[in-house]
Amino acid sequence: MMEGFDKAWGVCCELLSKPEFKAKLAEFVDKNCDVFEADEENKLEYTSIHNQYVEIADDALSDGLIAAMGPDFDMVAFLEAVPGYLEKVAGGGEKTTEATGETVDVLLNFTSFESFKETMLLAKRNKAGGSAAEAGSGNVTLDQEMQDMVKMAEEGEWRTLKKEPWCTCEMATSPTGVETIRCVLDSPLAPDQCLDMTFGTERKEWDDNMRIEKLPNDRYKISVKYPYMPKMEYDVRFLIKRGFPDEGCITWVYRSLKKDGETLDMSAGTAVGKGIIRPKGGGSQLCVIEEMPSMMKYVPTFLLNWFITSFMLKMLQKQEARYKKAKGIA
Repeated sequence: MMEGFDKAWGVCCELLSKPEFKAKLAEFVDKNCDVFEADEENKLEYTSIHNQYVEIADDALSDGLIAAMGPDFDMVAFLEAVPGYLEKVAGGGEKTTEATGETVDVLLNFTSFESFKETMLLAKRNKAGGSAAEAGSGNVTLDQEMQDMVKMAEEGEWRTLKKEPWCTCEMATSPTGVETIRCVLDSPLAPDQCLDMTFGTERKEWDDNMRIEKLPNDRYKISVKYPYMPKMEYDVRFLIKRGFPDEGCITWVYRSLKKDGETLDMSAGTAVGKGIIRPKGGGSQLCVIEEMPSMMKYVPTFLLNWFITSFMLKMLQKQEARYKKAKGIA
């Protein structure tokens, strides 16, 4: 890794968090995001816009970095080192302070056109104001978890982390004292399609980050690999209920199994997933709930803000678009 990277990283975080820079970049994204389409074609116009984005960010960073690091500072080498640095921190090889979602996004958008395109598509969806749909024994334990989850979803004191016209991310503390994240988003997909997109065994066709494999005795293997984070694998048992808590809803909960492959693992930080799909208009409202101790086993602390308020939303948006294409849904 380049010499002085840690210092340069700190300078970047400071420069990119300045209100004037954030306002300028937000204005640029808002002006240009409508040009982008959720397809595999990368038009020349996209490249031109990306180059302008890079120029804006480069202007904000260059003088400050040179002033802090000296006239011989190599911006290209620094940007090329960012992805590897994030992976090393995620694996425990380095320590750093928390980076904001905006900082990580800007730096990744420098070197990755795909990351930039996802940022623009997310901004386009936020600007549009929502989805197209809105416009037009072990099971005993899982059942109790489902009941508790629904009660918390409806009665919990949720505080907003990020709010967009089509999606809201919130946090609350459960009655047992566990910090919990909730993402609620509107989708044009029907509830059954939403369920298939989320837990279908063909998920690899529309999601690069997660695989789901059906095992004997009503078990499933979930494999998760997010960028800059270690790979996680665990066997789980699902409980899915239809018509609960209300007609048309589909509610689920899953929990990791112990090494015997049968007993539910009730220890702190084990993999737990929960959610509710509600019919809404001609589509659905998808509510995904994650417990923080479970999430922090694969998301390093310094990337948590970025993961929740930026990466997760882009991932869900991209997953939905690819699912529709894979299933031939207009």
